[in-house]
Amino acid sequence: MSPGAVIRAGERAFTSSSAWRRVPFQPVLYLLLWAGSVRIILGDAPPVPFDNVDPWVDVGWNVLSVASPPLALWSWWLILHSRLPRAALVGLWVRLAADAGQFIALLTFHLATALKDGWPGEAHAYMRYAFAAVMAFVLTLIARDLWSISVTNRLARTLR
Repeated sequence: MSPGAVIRAGERAFTSSSAWRRVPFQPVLYLLLWAGSVRIILGDAPPVPFDNVDPWVDVGWNVLSVASPPLALWSWWLILHSRLPRAALVGLWVRLAADAGQFIALLTFHLATALKDGWPGEAHAYMRYAFAAVMAFVLTLIARDLWSISVTNRLARTLR
């Protein structure tokens, strides 16, 4: 691949004219979060310590952590590839739901493990900061979604 082709690919991926406004880390992150949650749910990994809270929190975490990544994939298809009328707008809302669901699942996991283990010192400090970075990234995705919906609504109002 020539340097010019790499630059053109980067411009297509990262410019504001891109309907999806790709963030290359998002699909990788969501795939790995989905795989980890499936592994926990199927019992190949230690369960999430939801013992000290309502049992419905466990059910909610299971649903959100397994459903949010496929919802994000479906939203990508709706925004970029669907030929149905208003599919892109529905895709923006589905993407917001997927990102919000993923954030809630991350926050629930973080709080459950922190309440069980406490803050055991340096052994888990790096993991906690890395987890906080992931949560901050997902919050940025939510801000992107809200901005995209807002811009779309403003554009629709001016066209009416």
